[in-house]
Amino acid sequence: MQSARLIRRLVHLPKIFGAQTMASLSTPQKPPSDSPMMCHQHQLPHLPVPSLQQTMNKYLAAAEPILTPAALEATRKEVEEFRKSGGIGERLQKLLEKRAETRTSWLSEWWDSVAYLTYRLPTPIHVSPALVYPPDMTSNFDDRRNWLRFAANYTYRALVDMHRAHSGQIPVDKMGDHPLCMTQYSKLTASTRVPHPEQDKQVFYSTKESTHFIVAYKSQFFVVPCYYPGSEQKHLNPPDLYKQLLAIVSSTTSECPISERVGLLTTEHRDTWAKAWQRLSSDVTNAKSLDLILRSAFICCLDDPHPDIRAPGPERTAFSNREYSLLSGRILHGNGAARNSGNRWFDKTMQVVVGADGGCGSMLEHSMADGPPAMHLTILALQYCTSPEGLSWRIDDSPLGAGLKPEKMKWNLSSQTKDDILNAAENIDRMVDNVDAQVCRFDAFGKGFVKKNRLSPDGFFQLAIQLAYRRLYDCAVPTYESASTRMYQLGRTDTIRSATSQSVAFTKGMDAPGVTVDQKRELLRGAIDAHKRYSKEATMGQAIDRHLLGLALIAKENNIPLPGLFTDPSHGKLFHWKLSTSQVPCPFNVILSFGPVVPDGYGIAYNPRQDAFLFAITSFRSCGTTESGRMAGAIERALLDMQQIFVKPSL
Repeated sequence: MQSARLIRRLVHLPKIFGAQTMASLSTPQKPPSDSPMMCHQHQLPHLPVPSLQQTMNKYLAAAEPILTPAALEATRKEVEEFRKSGGIGERLQKLLEKRAETRTSWLSEWWDSVAYLTYRLPTPIHVSPALVYPPDMTSNFDDRRNWLRFAANYTYRALVDMHRAHSGQIPVDKMGDHPLCMTQYSKLTASTRVPHPEQDKQVFYSTKESTHFIVAYKSQFFVVPCYYPGSEQKHLNPPDLYKQLLAIVSSTTSECPISERVGLLTTEHRDTWAKAWQRLSSDVTNAKSLDLILRSAFICCLDDPHPDIRAPGPERTAFSNREYSLLSGRILHGNGAARNSGNRWFDKTMQVVVGADGGCGSMLEHSMADGPPAMHLTILALQYCTSPEGLSWRIDDSPLGAGLKPEKMKWNLSSQTKDDILNAAENIDRMVDNVDAQVCRFDAFGKGFVKKNRLSPDGFFQLAIQLAYRRLYDCAVPTYESASTRMYQLGRTDTIRSATSQSVAFTKGMDAPGVTVDQKRELLRGAIDAHKRYSKEATMGQAIDRHLLGLALIAKENNIPLPGLFTDPSHGKLFHWKLSTSQVPCPFNVILSFGPVVPDGYGIAYNPRQDAFLFAITSFRSCGTTESGRMAGAIERALLDMQQIFVKPSL
């Protein structure tokens, strides 16, 4: 999601190259190379550098549906100048190819820095994606024991999978028959982003160093041991984890004052947070507490119920769209300082949120990893929470054993730090008020119907987004969809550009007079085929966005002025992602949510189910021209209209 802003920020980036590129205070623990998880790693190919001419041709193709004829002609001239024989484009291409010859991945050493760690807006809303879990898993939360049972089961499975990831015991993910890069798994736990002026840092710990996790409750933090006393391998079982959580909830009856909710600092602008961190960590007590957070495996956030969400019970089989939207906000930003924004540590890579009202989910600090590995571990945890094993163990409220009592984290807050926290509270409240979130369950049909008509469900939904936007704004705009490049070593993502000449032909043809059903059907098939081709090329490292970024970065690294291709106004327009989208397939009714990447844009995430499409839309109220509910309605109408061209008889 962050690549949307990259090239336009290049002229303002700090010095990030050479020895400073890997902005980490440590490196992630590497699983054994001969372990089941890593046995295919050395066989994976290196990320390719696409040919210059191929990327320039695709760049012009991407510009065609977006730019005016005059702007397109000016862009064409910039492209021809850039790629001419012996020109600046060939020079940068050769430098990039030379870089690729000496590295496992020509991009990976840049990626964390330029995509995330130099980005200064707050991580909630602007960076970190959120997952909302389905209500059928939590309808029994009317009993407090079952609320804490779910949290105990989830944390137990998270501890199991942390060990599996760090020791290399997770089976290799595959795309078809192709094994995928597995290095992101060991970064998901025992890791944290740390604020630092201009460019943040990342810290990683081994399972021997990370011997506890953190529980957040009523905006206070508690240290819970991962292991039984005297053991570095035997982690706590669910009944004893339950006792830990019960002890925390029973002994903590009131929220701390807002001025003491230290977690609110993690919602701040990164440079502001970096200065506050320096003041906070100068005290010995605070430094110890911060170190405990950094070394923790993950964070479990126990949230009190929301007054506008129905109480759990057997009759509650689903959330309303309004309740889903409130829960999406709970995970995405905490719903404000007076609610749960202070009951978080947004810099932590993995946070699970377990609400007493049954509203549960998790958040990923995005610099460490991408969605698929995080989703894999989420699925394993949810499967355990709903398994006979997870539901059948006997709850025992007897006292904790020796050495197992959770410890409340201590802070020594100066008046300046309290002012920092109050300022953060005001800022997050403004951010929360500005987010317009809409979550929908569209159940007229799902991917089953789409596949029955031999179409790609992902392409089908992307074309519904394009049609909805065309109907609302009468134009096509740059559309970002994430594609995984994990078939290469250290692969992360590239961009599927979903706005194409074929999508424009389809969206115009759908509402044009005189276009027959047969013609509309063929236009849709052609647009989906174009999307499918580009998607495949993106996963194979042949899209244009990371290549263009690499050409710009290699110019910056060699003190070469950015060529006109990167500085002309049309280039900025082509990288202004008014539609930032992502597909998150999941066997459960999980809904992903993330913020827009530009002030006048939308963030749209969707989970195609067999008989439904679950999707979430965000926009900013301050824009004035975007409205999430209006966009949601337009997408639903587009889906229904697209269904009809396969239901109606040919004319």
